[in-house]
Order: sequence, then structure tokens, then C-alpha cells
Amino acid sequence: IQSRFYRSPEVLIGLPYDSAIDMWSLGCVAAELFLGLPILPGVHEHDQLGRILEMIGSMPEWMLEQGTKSTKFFKNLKLRERSAKSAHHGANGRQEQSQNQSSWEFKTRQEYISYLTEEERQSKGGLSKLEQQTTNRYFKKKRLEDIVMHHGVCNSKNEREQLGLFVHFLKGVLDPDPWKRWTA
Repeated sequence: IQSRFYRSPEVLIGLPYDSAIDMWSLGCVAAELFLGLPILPGVHEHDQLGRILEMIGSMPEWMLEQGTKSTKFFKNLKLRERSAKSAHHGANGRQEQSQNQSSWEFKTRQEYISYLTEEERQSKGGLSKLEQQTTNRYFKKKRLEDIVMHHGVCNSKNEREQLGLFVHFLKGVLDPDPWKRWTA
């Protein structure tokens, strides 16, 4: 539905979508125009999601719970037996649920490749292309705000404030949660 570099998280994980996907694409294009290079040049959908998680942030639980393709890219830790990852012991010795821990974990590239059918592997260029180390990391920094602030020219306090406002705009239109993403 969207070109991969500008594809929104909800499209990638198989959620119903609306005009919020256009705001996502707008944010990707705005950042690219400013930086001169695409910010999320994923070589396949798994790589694309990995870049989104690294550069912009995680998706809320509800998206992963409802996405029809979530299990293609993420492991649902709730489906496993209770483990140390989903609970921990508090100071009083009783088991407590962690409020901040996600019950979803992004699959490694090998786990993603293993999940794909042979037909899917072939449609994505074959095993060798999927296993190929991604090399098109254009920026040394990893977080979007760090990349923009590093590449912006700030010769005055006013320019620094304007750059900060641009970062604020990008974070608004590139919120992984389509319900929180800014609209037109």
C-alpha cells in the first residue's frame, strides 16, 4: 500500500489503516528532504520495522495484539510459559508483574527468516538476500532527534529552537501509534 521506506507501522504489522498512514509518509519525506537521505531505508519489512523501533520507538501493546502480521516480526512472550521476562520478585519476595515490560519481543533476522515459508523467502529475493547484512545505515546516530540535531546547522539560539520545533513536528507525525499521531 505504501513504498517500503515510507510504510507506516500499522501497515507493516497488518492493522486496519486510515489517513494516519499519509501523515507517517509525510514525516518520512520531511525528514528526508531535510537530511538529504531516507531515514528508514529498510531492505525488507523486517529490516524496516527494526529501523522504526531503533530510530523512532516501540509500538504500543494494542497494535501488536491486534496486528494480523505481528507474529511474523515479533515473539509474543505471553504465549510462552511464565518466565523471568514476564514477571519478577519484589522486595517482599512475592511475584509482581512488571508494568513497563512489553510482552512482545522483536524477532532476530534469523527468527524472521525461519518464520517465512519458502515461497515468501523466494518472493523477497531468496535466502541469500534476506541473510545479507544491511549496510545502508546512512547516519552514525540512531535516534531520529539525535540525527536531525546533529545534521542541522545551529549558529544561533533561534536556529537551535527552530530545529527543536522541527524535531517536535517529526515526532508528532512519526508516532508509531496511529491514534496519537498528528493529523492534518
